[in-house]
Amino acid sequence: MPDKKGKIIDVACKGTVAIDTKTLGAIGESAAVMHLQSEGYKIISRNTVLPGGELDIVATEGDTLAFVEVKSRLKAGLFKPRDNVTTDKTNRLKRLAKIWLKRNRKYAEKRVRYDVVEVILDGKTLSVKELTLHRAFFE
Repeated sequence: MPDKKGKIIDVACKGTVAIDTKTLGAIGESAAVMHLQSEGYKIISRNTVLPGGELDIVATEGDTLAFVEVKSRLKAGLFKPRDNVTTDKTNRLKRLAKIWLKRNRKYAEKRVRYDVVEVILDGKTLSVKELTLHRAFFE
């Protein structure tokens, strides 16, 4: 089934499932949340829609507020999922973080960090093959 943009991911390998991007993202974000919690993060919000975009995960780790972008793929390839975190994407995430902080002033004194979680799923089982947390991925 296609996502709202009609995009279906199909890596065209025998025995590999076809999956829409929304489902792929949801599976990756759930895996990311579980991993972040195991690393001591406290999840504040998920999939927060703001004017101009969406924040995947907002969490605290000690005295740090982390805005976490999750990038999921069905298979590892030449490019890593993190390679899709472009300059435009980082600028948009910073703008969204400022909006979020204005709406959630109790976190205003916390140090802010931007993390990225890469999730690579098995194309046949949709189980997590690889998950990498990049703390302070960009400034």
